[in-house]
Amino acid sequence: MKTEKITVNELFSGIGAQVSALERFEIPCEIKHTSDIDHNAVLAYASIHCGLTEDLINTYAEYPTREEMARQLTEINLGYDFQKNKPYNWYRFVNSKSKELEKYWLANKLSRNLGDISKLEHLDYADFGHIHFLALLPIH
Repeated sequence: MKTEKITVNELFSGIGAQVSALERFEIPCEIKHTSDIDHNAVLAYASIHCGLTEDLINTYAEYPTREEMARQLTEINLGYDFQKNKPYNWYRFVNSKSKELEKYWLANKLSRNLGDISKLEHLDYADFGHIHFLALLPIH
């Protein structure tokens, strides 16, 4: 008997404990989106679940401009520090020789991370995770 995959929006995804639990119980699933702002958690998620490696970071051929990567990461509040009420400064890497922008941008892309859940106006339907999101929306 073939089991259909359930679709999942892994909200507050961290390093992927929710999807890991589904995999451990051998529940077939497809991750539609993740949502997290902890940039190191997104990096770990992409490494654990999406095949992100240093080699892939160095050989990936479809990066946008560095300014565009910084803009996209800033726009979704990736790395936002709530204790300091301050966004992460991705623009400091635009003229850097490091691969920090590429690494975090690619991790974000591979994990299908939507970033700051409070900025989302819509979330595509998924069998698991959608109801939790709806509970967060303000009632008008």
